[in-house]
Amino acid sequence: MSSYAVEFQHVSKRLNHQDILNHVSFKIPKHSITLIEGKNGSGKSITIKLLCKLIKPNQGHIISTKSISYAPEHFPDTLNISIKDYFKYIKQVNSTAFQQAMFDLFISQLQIQPFLNTKLKDCSLGTRQKVNLIQCLVVNKDLYVLDEPFNALDKKSVAFIKRYLLQLKDKHTVILTCHDQDVQQLISHKVLINNEGLIEDTSINTLRSQVTYKNVIINFNNIKLLNNDLIDMWHQIEICDYELHIVIKRDDLNRLLVTLIHYDIEIKEVGDYNYD
Repeated sequence: MSSYAVEFQHVSKRLNHQDILNHVSFKIPKHSITLIEGKNGSGKSITIKLLCKLIKPNQGHIISTKSISYAPEHFPDTLNISIKDYFKYIKQVNSTAFQQAMFDLFISQLQIQPFLNTKLKDCSLGTRQKVNLIQCLVVNKDLYVLDEPFNALDKKSVAFIKRYLLQLKDKHTVILTCHDQDVQQLISHKVLINNEGLIEDTSINTLRSQVTYKNVIINFNNIKLLNNDLIDMWHQIEICDYELHIVIKRDDLNRLLVTLIHYDIEIKEVGDYNYD
């Protein structure tokens, strides 16, 4: 059994007599959070559509897990049905995969309850984006693909979604695109597409494994929110220009990041820490 959720094998795609991707190959590991990154016009959106099987390549092969759930960047803004009726439809077409307990959690955490009887075409961009994410994440699939998932979301909702994605990768695979630099702390893998449609496939875990310690920077004012559960992880603490620098062993990094996200603490930077 393959250890990869997605494999592109010499894939090419041509649209309107223009080459978008040229014989590109990359692999996305199972149980990872992978960021697909690239400038506008680089082929990022086409890559997403290809791996979601929305379009077919002109050449090459794409191997992926059988079940995929997708949250597009632009959720339809003309749907003349209520949020409640929309979710009834989602539940009907995903009867065996729909997770009711998870659905109830999302409705509560994303504060959708007051808008259930509102028609989607009358909802704000932020509310429609929450509906978009819920329809994607409440069905049990092998692979979740989220195109710009944090667009128009409030900070509390962003923190909840990030926290959920960290838990999700234990049994599933997540692929996303995002302009939010804070997402760098979530990902374990990156696929970088340049303007020639070439792809650089990078394991973040491989790069991190070469460093013994990490330096996590947050605002000094947030120190009162941190509890004793974190103190045993800290190797060293430094205060510099109203910033708190937490030096931590590499193996404890994920636990620290999950806790910071839980408390909705802004992570200003995560970098390597090397002793002179």
